[in-house]
Amino acid sequence: MTDYVLTYPPAVDDPGYDLVEHRRFLLERDGLYHYATIGYFFQWFGGMESHFDRLLCWASGAHDFAAFGDLIKNMSPRAKIERLRTISKRNNITIGPNFAARIKHFEGPILTVRNYLAHRFILHDKQTDIIELRSMQDLSSLAQGGAFTAKTVHSLTLFEHGAFLHLFTMDMKQVTPDARKTHGVTLEITAPTSSLPKAIPQQTPQLAPPANADTPPPPNEAS
Repeated sequence: MTDYVLTYPPAVDDPGYDLVEHRRFLLERDGLYHYATIGYFFQWFGGMESHFDRLLCWASGAHDFAAFGDLIKNMSPRAKIERLRTISKRNNITIGPNFAARIKHFEGPILTVRNYLAHRFILHDKQTDIIELRSMQDLSSLAQGGAFTAKTVHSLTLFEHGAFLHLFTMDMKQVTPDARKTHGVTLEITAPTSSLPKAIPQQTPQLAPPANADTPPPPNEAS
């Protein structure tokens, strides 16, 4: 493995500035857990979205993944889900209850916290393990000495969301349909491994016991 070469001017105007050493210092000072948690979340989010893109490509009748990728470039995950629902209605494709429930869970707390992470200033409290997500309005109020209430999520809750995405991606392999048929099929997860909060109903196949049935529902993000 070759040494990393800095290809742009460092933030600190110092010929002795070491990017690798700077990273090591920050990780030792701030701790690894919340950085790793955020990293795993986005890695698993991307894996799930990529697999969903393939499913959407099939449902639309496209055969060129590269060309289809150009068509959906910069399309939001929520828009992709709506496209799948629209195409499914047009092509008489049924989205089964287990698959539909997991899409609904993804659209709710998981997509919400992803957008906060992507578009807000992140702070981590090592004592409570809570990640604070400050908006521009929060930062403006803070600068003026005013009060504000930023969105927060516990680091373990974020990891649980990420773990769900990882298992959901594995579950979607059961959804992969026959590429030769794009009408009148059912997209379903027959033996889910990804757990859902108890409040979201799901259908359990008779031949497959519910996965992680005793797992308590994840806590909600605090507001």
